[in-house]
Amino acid sequence: MRSVIILIAAFMLAAASAGAQPGWLNRSVDRKGELSKVIFVDGRTGFIVGDEGLVLRTTDGGTSWNQQDIGFQYILSDIQFPTREVGMIVGDKAIFRTTDGGNSWLPQQSGYPDSAVFYSNVFFQSADTGIIVGSAPAPQQSRIGIMLRTTNGGVSWTRIDYGELEIIVALVFTDREHGIALDGNGAILRTADGGLNWKPQPNPDHDSVYVIAFANDKLGLGLADQEVLRTTDGGYTWTHHPLEPDGSGPLTVAFRDEKFAIAAGGNEAVNMTTDGGLTWKHENGPGSQIFYSIAFLDSTSVTAVGSTGTIRQKIFRASDVKEIDESISSNAITGDVILRGSSTTIHYNLSGQSHARLSVFDSFGRRTELLVDKELSAGAHDIIWDYSGIPNGIYFYQLVTGEKPGNVQSRKVIVGR
Repeated sequence: MRSVIILIAAFMLAAASAGAQPGWLNRSVDRKGELSKVIFVDGRTGFIVGDEGLVLRTTDGGTSWNQQDIGFQYILSDIQFPTREVGMIVGDKAIFRTTDGGNSWLPQQSGYPDSAVFYSNVFFQSADTGIIVGSAPAPQQSRIGIMLRTTNGGVSWTRIDYGELEIIVALVFTDREHGIALDGNGAILRTADGGLNWKPQPNPDHDSVYVIAFANDKLGLGLADQEVLRTTDGGYTWTHHPLEPDGSGPLTVAFRDEKFAIAAGGNEAVNMTTDGGLTWKHENGPGSQIFYSIAFLDSTSVTAVGSTGTIRQKIFRASDVKEIDESISSNAITGDVILRGSSTTIHYNLSGQSHARLSVFDSFGRRTELLVDKELSAGAHDIIWDYSGIPNGIYFYQLVTGEKPGNVQSRKVIVGR
């Protein structure tokens, strides 16, 4: 069965979006604790973690959430799925792992000697290799930062010495080897060997960045007080982009693609960009709670979670998505959000004659297909992608036009048969 990609992304899920109201919908459940993190694994499945060992799961794209009992009663702070089946949760004295897509969670031991350790962030570059960071008590200090690394899925962990940096508050890898860590006080660390060794990076502005997100290996956004910091060289240099003052500032940021991103925080306020973070539009929130985490399901839906059990979902109307996509670029690539057959037609548009390279990458940044690599005329083009031989999961179309590095556009798609 073949699906056809519609030229304007607004109409990709028109039937699903028909009748959807603007604004944020309340998806909260009967739990009043803090919700730390929300993620989506595929086009229907997502997870939320929070206080008192809370794990919530959705199988309908975030419309409803059901609690999972993992036998834990303390804070859970972060969750990540390096593959569709393998996932990790960390928190207060806790590491949990799933190998069945989140149906069951088993506790793991890090081997760290202090039972009062708190793990705040987790990032796995693959099913087996990953890093967790956190803090632990120390003599003559209230807490010290710790970093642990595994290469066997968490069976054993090795402590990594990362120098004088304080407690790490943000950790992200742009590919399997290159990662960035922040301590929230202006210090930046980088690794180029998968997390084995970390080196300090000069930060002449001493910007206190406490949240980072990357759309690709170059374009990233960092959050500071009442402003967004933007990098186009993988985090080596940052430019400042102010936000409209609202008395709170953003606490979380997520990319839909390389152009559209949302930053959110206090009073449920959000800021949206359609030019990769250069300019931002402020939107007042529906309530007075604090958003701690935000995640896109697809191009038409985003979910934010935060204080007192708050879960909000925004479903963009077809006209909203059309306006967003038409404001992004004339050199555009569009695609079905969820692919359920065996092949699809990718439509893309070039604003002028150019060399075009259209590739497909998996969630680890590995190229799985090179579909187009040639000089093309201006106008509309299309190509059929046969994905019958690849596993279900998250993939990215990438269109590069012009001479290297050229103009780069990406689109996330989900193969979910």
